Parts: sequence; C-alpha cells; structure tokens
Amino acid sequence: MLGLTPQEMGANVPVELLQDLKLAPYGQPVRIGATPLSTSMGDILPVAWHTSISIGTTELSFCPTGVVPARNWLSHKVLHPGREGPEVVIEFGYSTTSAVEVVSAMQTFFKAGSYDLLRKNCNSFTNVSLFWLMGVRLDDKFTALDRAGASIESSIPLVQIFTLGNYSPNPEALKFDLEEVLRLVNRF
Repeated sequence: MLGLTPQEMGANVPVELLQDLKLAPYGQPVRIGATPLSTSMGDILPVAWHTSISIGTTELSFCPTGVVPARNWLSHKVLHPGREGPEVVIEFGYSTTSAVEVVSAMQTFFKAGSYDLLRKNCNSFTNVSLFWLMGVRLDDKFTALDRAGASIESSIPLVQIFTLGNYSPNPEALKFDLEEVLRLVNRF
C-alpha cells in the first residue's frame, strides 16, 4: 500500500478532491522536512537542524508554545524567509492517522512551555511523532548536534558560550527522556 496513488488503489475520486478531505480513504502521506540552521564544523560540531513532520498537507512542529499545526512547511519558511520550504523532504509512506490525532497524542509529552533547545526540541518531537506513526526513528544526522550539545552541557556550559548566555536549561524539560517516551508511544 505504501506509495500508491488513489487511482492505483481503485479509488474513483479525483486526487484534487481527496486533498481537501480531513483524512483520505487510503491515508495521507507522512513526510519529514529538515532545514539546516548552521553549517558543519567537520568533526568538531555537527550541523544544527530544524525538523517537522507533515501528515497530508498539515505540518506539525514543536516550539516554546507547544505543538503547532501549519500548512506548507511554514515553520521552515519562518526560519528562512524567502525559502519555499525545507531543504530536505523525506517521504515515509501513508498513514490513516490524522494530524489532529497526532497532536492529541503528542501533547501528552510536548506541552507548551516544555521546549528546550537541547533536551526537548523540534527534533525530539519529529522523532517521537515519526516513530508513533510509522515505526521508524528520525535519522541520527538530524539529531547529532542535540545529542552532542546535551552531553557537553552537562559538564561544561559550552552552549551558554555559543549562545552568548541566551540559553538556560528549561526546568520543564529536565526530566524528558527520549528513549522512555519512545517506549511509551510504542504501546499506543
């Protein structure tokens, strides 16, 4: 079923009409979008990425205000005005789960005010949502800087230096454990 068009599956409804439905009968495409926020410093520091997940035409991203639904990769356009969308788009197949259902399930773990630049960010959200929907994890290249920064920050306030003191750990995110959340959503 993955990758089939409505016509290939025997649907007699034009694709244009299905796009306006909340949930197409064959499911909706699940994609992630990724936009680099920095350049690589070789082995010293990996690229910082902003990621989000799209179910059908609805993009979901996580920021300090919580889970944000939008259209047409808006979170990537806001970060890079003039850009049409994410630099990288990866399609994972189709899901019969709607964006509304994803928001409802993920709000348990990704509440407004719980965002943290290193411990609980857009990449954490995309990783958990993708795993819940499709059973696969976000590629490690998109989270390499998050992991490196979190481990370094625990011993040296390096992130404080790079952000000129603008980063301070969010107490609401200190107990966030990505692996534990992935175990919990695997039970849904």
